[in-house]
Amino acid sequence: MKTGAVASAITSEHTIRMKKTLGTLNTRSIKGSEPLRIGLKDIRDSDKKGKWWLVGASWAGNAEDDEEPTTKAENAREVQGVETGTSDLVQLAREQRMNTDIRRAVFITIMSASDYQDAYQRLMKLKLKKVQELEIPKVLIQCSGAEKMYNPYYTLIAKRLCGDRKLKMSFQFSLWDLFKKMGETNDDDDDFEEDTELDTRHIVNLAKMFGTLMAEGGLGLNVLKNLNLSYLQAKTKTFCEVLFITILLQTQKVSKEGRDEKTIANLFSRFISTRAAVRSAFRQQSSLPKIVAPSGIANLSRRGYATEAEEQDLVVIGGGVAGYVAAIKAGQEGLKVTCIEKRGTLGGTCLNVGCIPSKALLNNSHLYHQILHDTKARGIEVGDVKLNLQQMMKSKDTAVAGLTKGVEFLFKKNNVTYVKGTATFTGEHEVKVNLSEGGEETVVGKNILIATGSEATPFPGLEVDEKRIITSTGALALEKVPESMVVIGGGIIGLEMSSVWSRLGTKVTVVEFLPQIGGPGMDAEIAKSSQKILKKQGIDFKLNTKVMGGDVSGEKVKLSVEAAKVARKKLLRQMSDIGLETDDKGRLVIDSEYRTKLPHIRVVGDCTFGPMLAHKAEEEAVAVVEYIKKGYGHVNYAAIPSVMYTHPEVAWVGQNEQELKAAGTKYKIGTFPFSANSRAKTNLDTEGLVKMLADAETDRILGVHIIGPNAGEMIAEATLAIEYGASSEDIGRTCHAHPTLAEAFKEAAMATYGKAVHY
Repeated sequence: MKTGAVASAITSEHTIRMKKTLGTLNTRSIKGSEPLRIGLKDIRDSDKKGKWWLVGASWAGNAEDDEEPTTKAENAREVQGVETGTSDLVQLAREQRMNTDIRRAVFITIMSASDYQDAYQRLMKLKLKKVQELEIPKVLIQCSGAEKMYNPYYTLIAKRLCGDRKLKMSFQFSLWDLFKKMGETNDDDDDFEEDTELDTRHIVNLAKMFGTLMAEGGLGLNVLKNLNLSYLQAKTKTFCEVLFITILLQTQKVSKEGRDEKTIANLFSRFISTRAAVRSAFRQQSSLPKIVAPSGIANLSRRGYATEAEEQDLVVIGGGVAGYVAAIKAGQEGLKVTCIEKRGTLGGTCLNVGCIPSKALLNNSHLYHQILHDTKARGIEVGDVKLNLQQMMKSKDTAVAGLTKGVEFLFKKNNVTYVKGTATFTGEHEVKVNLSEGGEETVVGKNILIATGSEATPFPGLEVDEKRIITSTGALALEKVPESMVVIGGGIIGLEMSSVWSRLGTKVTVVEFLPQIGGPGMDAEIAKSSQKILKKQGIDFKLNTKVMGGDVSGEKVKLSVEAAKVARKKLLRQMSDIGLETDDKGRLVIDSEYRTKLPHIRVVGDCTFGPMLAHKAEEEAVAVVEYIKKGYGHVNYAAIPSVMYTHPEVAWVGQNEQELKAAGTKYKIGTFPFSANSRAKTNLDTEGLVKMLADAETDRILGVHIIGPNAGEMIAEATLAIEYGASSEDIGRTCHAHPTLAEAFKEAAMATYGKAVHY
């Protein structure tokens, strides 16, 4: 914004030029923060035609108006607050292509105001609906662009309006429309209004307007995120040059040093050059400010623009399942949200090196194993079956890439800002990001969500090289099938990886510290059945055994055992900088609404309490956004299912027998084997059973445990039943389609409160 002597000089020059063109005008004091009050009669008397005078020249109207009154059809709709006596302005509005009643009302209000503060008050008195208010920025931009010279009046109004979030967004969208008019394109561009030919005058005026808004905090530099600053159209290049120089001049006014070349380097990209059009736009300056040469500019990230520390409603640290779901949900709720992810791809452990790639290998290895050992009994004889491990890995990677790109698309769809880099707290509301492609960026958040996940814990005495000593990540990317493999840990991840490589020909031995496989959450009876089936498939087990260390000096790795598995640890780098509290297991301490001791910082997922499950983290992410937006959220931790994707699958939800006995809860049991299920029989896949636990007095379902085909799909019905407090009789009296595997669930329910029909 130009004030003081510069503004006075501009206004004076403008007034003199208008007088010469239009003839004698009533002499009055004109300020740079006011519109020029010139009526249609002044224009007609001058016998001059052209559109350069139409905007910024306004007239309050007087009794000497001799124009024909406008018809009722033209003024059918009245907007509250518009002054009477503005017939000249009505006509002026039409000629200025204010082609709706709302735009005309806004135009008249702006042009009839005494100054920008009066204009703002009058606009508020119009009492427009929310959707109608979005027309105000469009009118201001059209008016500002059509002025013969830049007029700060419109910018002052715009700055006041940017205090409203929706109007601020409307200015942003209008700026993007300008870029489209100037020749910039975007893959998801929609149709837009193009009612004005953009000449240099329009471009310079609007660049100064938006530059001033950005310099004074009305808009953030991130509104330029749709631009590729390295490849701009000529008009856009001029616009950006004027815009950045305006920002520099405005910020320089309040700078004690006068010029900070480091700041300039961060603001300007390599495309800047001061061509004649730009120099003429700033001819009121005695000289152009010094611009840092392109060779002195630091490498900028591919995002193509510098960003200010504009406060976000929510900053999410971590782009895994918890982080990206929270970011998308926040975007859907209308929050300004930024998600920071160091990996370079979204989805975290689950999508990149966990749930998704492991399921691809589990499915394909099962098909391979089935073709080798099972299809003959089904009447399908296949000869010369070969394993192409490289193609199997490629198929896995293709699935992962498609899903990660899908999440990025959802970020764009829901207006989530995605920053690639490593986050470090520099304040309670401020996060510094070391960008993956070089440089730094500061992000400020009203609320901050930590969703950094977990990583494999280094095993004492065994240095992980992902070749011979591997984590679950390395097990997903082996280049050849190992002759033998020892899996330290008989939990879900360990058993799934054991299944993959055992099917492909590896001799697998599982070493487990606990007396059962599957972890403490798996029902003991189900764990025993699962171990028996997996052993039949060729996997050996050593339970109650602790690994003490290993020797990797020979051709084979030798382990020393005492009678532990590689666990996962919370990933909390740089989180202690602000004094967040952790427990003895390294988990961030939170309350029932996921808040740390700093209430605006919340935590979800693997880095806090509860099972390390992607779907649990996802539920917490949704709940956190609801707490932030609405003040309430919901996660029922008694209804979080677990699934082990071996064959047959194992799934459970709720309590197991061990937990019920420890709590002294009286319960009853109902079971039903898949060997008695018609669909399992036809599929020749009958191993396993459904086990249901219900309260002995109320019959309310307390837990469901399944080992069998499609157990991971069937557990959803059990989860819904527990969520809504269903009884076993409720399930038993619910009709299930025939023949389906789900009938085994119904029969188990019937066996719980009475007797199963088919067993």
